[in-house]
Amino acid sequence: MSGTTIQVLTAFQLVLAKLHSRLKAEDGSDVELRRTRVVVPHSSCGSIIGKGGATIRSFIEDSKAGIKISPLDFGLSDRLVTLSGTMEEQMRAIALILTKLTEDDDYSQQVHSPNSYRKDLGLCNLLQAWSSVKSRISLGNKQNHKEDSYNTVTIGVSDEHIGVVIGRKGSHIMEISQSSGARIKISGRGGFLPGTTDRKVTISGLQGSIDLAVSIIERKVDKASKKRAKDETDMDTD
Repeated sequence: MSGTTIQVLTAFQLVLAKLHSRLKAEDGSDVELRRTRVVVPHSSCGSIIGKGGATIRSFIEDSKAGIKISPLDFGLSDRLVTLSGTMEEQMRAIALILTKLTEDDDYSQQVHSPNSYRKDLGLCNLLQAWSSVKSRISLGNKQNHKEDSYNTVTIGVSDEHIGVVIGRKGSHIMEISQSSGARIKISGRGGFLPGTTDRKVTISGLQGSIDLAVSIIERKVDKASKKRAKDETDMDTD
């Protein structure tokens, strides 16, 4: 498959949906395609695996899908990446894998299509495309109803980390809103969730947009927490 990110993700999910419908027709029951294999150049597998397997473990934890990479067979330059789980879990895993591939120079050089993935897409834009795909392609009435419903959720973000969500002059919150398509409102100073020192972050929109916004916020807060912990450790060492 080649094309823009949204085109590739759309095509991939259409293929999975087609295979799912064929399995259902042949079996006569609501069977779901539980395993998919994709081919990835051997030279790019390192970026998916990460140091000590850290990246692939994070993908498995994030997507809830099983992800296994085959050993390199003699004489071949590609390896098989096997994804297992629900269609939703497999699509999430594919989006995460594509994120790493767009950052990999070796992969960009091996993809000879003029419409290959743009290197500067980044995680937020890629997951936005993935969320858009979920909203546009029907995988059943139940999922469509969930994706089309307008909801509002409130989460808590510690007061010490709210700055990384807001950004300078609201730049981060504007970026998150634009990337996810959700509306985001943060409570004023002292506007804490009951019994906590967490500020209220109210997110409104389609369920897919809300999920994406929450994911981006959680990543920003997690990154800030790890940086602060590292800085404190360095200070103790000094």
